[in-house]
Amino acid sequence: MIQDEEIALIKAMILRGMKIAEMQFYFNRQDRPVNTGRFADIRAGRYGRSAQIAPAADATLQVFLDDHAAGRIQVEPTRPDPLAKATLKALFGKVGKGTWRIAGGESERVECKESFHLKGKWLRAVAALANNQGGYILFGVRDKDDEAGPLIVVGMKDTAFLDIDPLVLTRRIRSTFDPTPTFQVGRVNFGTKIVGVIHVDQHPGRPVMALKQEGDISEGDIFYRYPGQSLRIKYSDLRTLLDERDARIRAELQPMLNRLVQLGPGRAMIADLENAELTDGRRSIRIDKELAETLTFIKEGHFVEKAGTPALRLVGDVRVGSDAPAIKKGIVTRADMLSDFIDDNSRADPIDYLRFAVEISSGEWLPIRHFARLAGMNDVQLIAFIKASAGRPAIRKKFSDRIANPDAAFATAAGKPAAWLARVISGEDVHPSTAEEAGEIGRGLQGIDTQIAISPSVLRALAGECLDAAAGSDKNAHGSYIRRGIARLDEIFYRE
Repeated sequence: MIQDEEIALIKAMILRGMKIAEMQFYFNRQDRPVNTGRFADIRAGRYGRSAQIAPAADATLQVFLDDHAAGRIQVEPTRPDPLAKATLKALFGKVGKGTWRIAGGESERVECKESFHLKGKWLRAVAALANNQGGYILFGVRDKDDEAGPLIVVGMKDTAFLDIDPLVLTRRIRSTFDPTPTFQVGRVNFGTKIVGVIHVDQHPGRPVMALKQEGDISEGDIFYRYPGQSLRIKYSDLRTLLDERDARIRAELQPMLNRLVQLGPGRAMIADLENAELTDGRRSIRIDKELAETLTFIKEGHFVEKAGTPALRLVGDVRVGSDAPAIKKGIVTRADMLSDFIDDNSRADPIDYLRFAVEISSGEWLPIRHFARLAGMNDVQLIAFIKASAGRPAIRKKFSDRIANPDAAFATAAGKPAAWLARVISGEDVHPSTAEEAGEIGRGLQGIDTQIAISPSVLRALAGECLDAAAGSDKNAHGSYIRRGIARLDEIFYRE
């Protein structure tokens, strides 16, 4: 349960304009995951006493954020040994003389198998648990028993699990998934019945993805543990994972950014020890390669200069120029595709946006022509790229058909959307004030004709305002209308 003090901090974050994924980072814990819906409920006053709780003072929030950035707040509580006898026994409940059953049933953290086979379906469960909260795979538990009921402990019928070398399991997991899930192997006894246990940790670098075809696992598969099932991940859950990872990265970078602000960009550079250089994105200073390999991080306040200790020696001239490579974003999300289209920008490799659309998205309307042009592709090349991608056949066909039809996103506007469109065409300065108005404008943008004489920057800015106005809305339709409207702008701006 989210405490009152945390609710006050969340409400202060909302007032500051922080995004849900960013807020989620501060309150998710191993023992208490907080889904994105909780923040929307707090925003609307629907969660517990949230309607009566005042936002924390901005100074209080800043202290909380600074403490997080400095590591003064314990984010992850100390947890018990997941393979401790008492911890494992707590997963089960006794239902009769000598009969034990999984106490909470198969859940987001527990999957049961009656037997173990090295090439069995337990492998996908490992990835699924690593991508969610982590948890247990239990061998020797019958999924269904007509007499005794479901999830009864029957014990393993052979010693295949007990005899296998954990190194063999590690090799199989490592060769199938990247990044590699971490796990531990154990057992729990119920009289003469033995239950084999694999405990999987939540992976900090999730999502864990399949590297190759392996049985019913396909290359590129991302599995996620749902109650009672290990399935291919749904788009909304994947987006949450990526947003959380972005938030973690931002939080890790924040102390460095704070220091950069204190120094000023003219007095600071980033040390890239792999490439042996200091750079601020515009200027670079080369470091002696041998020296770069010996440099280590020094705890603040503990630097003591000693004779013979490696000193920073600059080699060659400082290179200054405007042709330094731009810093690129590493993870692309749907929000990135929309915002970077609106900003007429590309913070990642354009190919990464296209791959996200075709291989990860659920086929929603997205402005892919913009990124194809940045990648140097015309429509024919883009269709060939889509067909050769690793996306699902239905998604590949959907995007190929859209590119083949230059007006696929067009939809005649009527009613209120038509009225909004007329105001836009007349040159009126239009601004949505509610999510509903943003959705109506989005539907209006779908009806724009190719001959419209309005600056692309104006239309981009309007679409951006619509996205902001619809953010956090309980109705997904508003966002769908706006995304299709943006896809229509993409068709108009980048048609051949």
